[in-house]
Amino acid sequence: MFLDAEKINFYEAWQKPKLENPYANFEFEEGDLKTTATLTYDFETDGWNGIIRVSETEESEFDEGTALTDTQIKVLKGKLTKAQLDMIEEFKAEYSEPKIGM
Repeated sequence: MFLDAEKINFYEAWQKPKLENPYANFEFEEGDLKTTATLTYDFETDGWNGIIRVSETEESEFDEGTALTDTQIKVLKGKLTKAQLDMIEEFKAEYSEPKIGM
């Protein structure tokens, strides 16, 4: 799952980074909404991670999820737009700036 870029669709960016919650989450689907992947960039660890969730039917709950492999992360990162990648780079700079009063 989530290895063939042609079968993967970007679904939504559901969390924009901010100082008090330094993560960016991007949702992808493969085939339909019964199989989704969340790709997360963690500004605290300066790294990517994510999970895949599967639902048996459109009405049923998703399973707890399985961690993305390095290969899956690479494929999903390749589906991000330049604007999405630029947003991450801009926030990296903002997040790494020394904070006044800290």
